[in-house]
Amino acid sequence: MSQDFQAALALHQQGQLDEAEPLYRAVLQAEPDHFNALNNLGLLLAQRERLEEALALTRRAAALDPPNAETLANLGEMLSRAGDHAQARAAFEKSLAVQPANPRTLMRFIRVLRAQDRAEDALPALENASRMRPQSAEIHQMRGALLNGMGRQEEARLAFERAIVLRPNGHYYRDLAIVTRFTPDNKHIANMEAMQRHPNIPLDQAMALHFALGKAYSDIGEHAHSFLHQTEANRRRRLQTQYAEDAELARIEKLKTEFTAETFRAPFSGGDPSNTPVFIVGMPRSGSTLAEQILASHPDIAAIGESPALHNNTAAALGNIDFTDTARLAGDDRLRAAGAAYVAAVSSLHPAAKRIADKMLMNFLYAGLIHLMLPNARIIHIMRDPVDTCLSIFSEEFPAGMPWMFDLGELGRFYRAYAGLMAHWRQVLPPGVMLDVRYEDIVADLEKEARRMVAHVGLEWDAACLAFDKTQRPVWTASAAQVRQPIYKSAIGRWRPDDANLAPLLKALGDLAA
Repeated sequence: MSQDFQAALALHQQGQLDEAEPLYRAVLQAEPDHFNALNNLGLLLAQRERLEEALALTRRAAALDPPNAETLANLGEMLSRAGDHAQARAAFEKSLAVQPANPRTLMRFIRVLRAQDRAEDALPALENASRMRPQSAEIHQMRGALLNGMGRQEEARLAFERAIVLRPNGHYYRDLAIVTRFTPDNKHIANMEAMQRHPNIPLDQAMALHFALGKAYSDIGEHAHSFLHQTEANRRRRLQTQYAEDAELARIEKLKTEFTAETFRAPFSGGDPSNTPVFIVGMPRSGSTLAEQILASHPDIAAIGESPALHNNTAAALGNIDFTDTARLAGDDRLRAAGAAYVAAVSSLHPAAKRIADKMLMNFLYAGLIHLMLPNARIIHIMRDPVDTCLSIFSEEFPAGMPWMFDLGELGRFYRAYAGLMAHWRQVLPPGVMLDVRYEDIVADLEKEARRMVAHVGLEWDAACLAFDKTQRPVWTASAAQVRQPIYKSAIGRWRPDDANLAPLLKALGDLAA
């Protein structure tokens, strides 16, 4: 029977899942407690999104060998994917009790905690791991990323520098750049230049270095040099990215024909009545993290960052219906179920909050569906100068970035499609559902705009919103450092390349760039 297992394992490793599965099952039929067959078949089924079966097998494997750290971590990953984040956390904690300094397990543990809006709870485990394995660059990098999100930028900088000393890496330099205000004599600039010129540098690290150098040269005022690095980083990223632009833009246009004013005038009894959700939507780098921080400073508002909860719960409740077709096909019962599932998911994170702000920006695509699912939810649309927004997106490395981010023409055309869709939502959604807020207006008059947002979500004003930079809460976006500073105006009218270099963006934006 060991021959069957070895054959199954070989097929599994080659990605031949259809062939490997029956061989694993044959092993288990002859030997039901075969630990490796249970473990591997569980992993295979998880790969095929058959989570219920995968969990049952992995639980049996974990019971056979309770101290097996890898099996416990696999169980935690599956539980997390199944939405049972509390049990997933418990499984990872058991795994880390056996292997406290396993970098892969630590990273998966952090992901589970982030799903619970509790990523900062991983810091003790990372501190312990860094003491046990002080030469692990990967652990120092993870610790730095966590400290940065918690607002402890100087400690984060030291952690990233330690990681670089142990193992120079383009990604670590990119992380360091986020928490560093470079000066012309900073030694890391020359080190990064030398590293990115190395002929054998991996492509992903080269891209990260170009983004880091773009930030460094911007800090010291060498803007043209900065833009060259940003352009090269994005050029390389675009070469690695598949993007069907026509299909993406057509999908946005379809929303305008599917969700009309008549959609929202027609009487319907669907949707969950909760007024807890607040959706902050817009383009990246538009000031959304600042708006979120202002709202989260209110004692009755909790913020959950860029949560996948809407997408996940909508997909589960609506089944095979594409969200662009929901106005016609979903029906009241499904809309109500989707809304209720979303409210339950986010309320479990902050049960005492009167409002919960969800800053998944791409939810702007779902604005019409949000109103059908959650008619009492409120939407805050954050806007910023189009050229400033697009150049800011172009200057940042988004590890999980959208495919339209890496080419100035494609970026401008997507921005134009987004702006057109927001104009449509403005016309067809009932009054009072969506509030437009301009980043430039927040900077010009913080209190006026903060009061508008708080009133829009139906709460009494609280002056704590004006001291947003003092609010202690984790922030996991590229703006983590900025939102811990008082309001500043330097991001308005940022440096722009000459018209020749900017031409693809200006042409794509058209009159929006005026």
